[in-house]
Amino acid sequence: YLAGLIIAEILLLNWFVQKLIKSEREARYAKETAEQVSLELGQKETELRERLKEITCLYEIRRGFTLNLSEEKICQQIIGHLIPAMQYPEHTAIIIELNGKRIVSHAQTENFTHGLESKIWVIGKVCGQLTVLFSNDKPSFHQEEQKLIDAITNDLSIWLERKQVDELLRERLKEITCLYEIRRGIGMESSIDNVCHNVFEHLIP
Repeated sequence: YLAGLIIAEILLLNWFVQKLIKSEREARYAKETAEQVSLELGQKETELRERLKEITCLYEIRRGFTLNLSEEKICQQIIGHLIPAMQYPEHTAIIIELNGKRIVSHAQTENFTHGLESKIWVIGKVCGQLTVLFSNDKPSFHQEEQKLIDAITNDLSIWLERKQVDELLRERLKEITCLYEIRRGIGMESSIDNVCHNVFEHLIP
């Protein structure tokens, strides 16, 4: 009887030890799973913050296109909104080359050696380029950053094309108005001097 009791106690103790080992394994697995989930959530949160910065950047730049700003002011605005949207703004410099002009975010860009670029097209021709440079100690750029600057140059190209078309339309309107006024003056049977004066008055502007 005593031997059977000892054997039963040993079996019970062995079962209890196995139970503890299993519980410890489950606790370790649960901890590792929680840490992995926490890491993934942190990465997702970082990605969402970056996407929000990019969306805000595009919104502010596109809002600027609706204002009556010069090309230089538009470029300055793009630089002002684009740098904070980068993953590492403190390691970022921007250069916009447009129609022979060069607008930069930093006076010195020697320390910025690699980066991204996107061409600016207007009516089928390249008229400039947007370049985003990174310093040597900045990690490799994110693919989403290239998509962002491509979206910006595309919007800038559309704005420049519309601006060019508007200017052409204003010129044509001035020419049509000039011709109308000259012909109206001729039709009034005025003297040669008055007709010439009318021509000069409307042609010179």
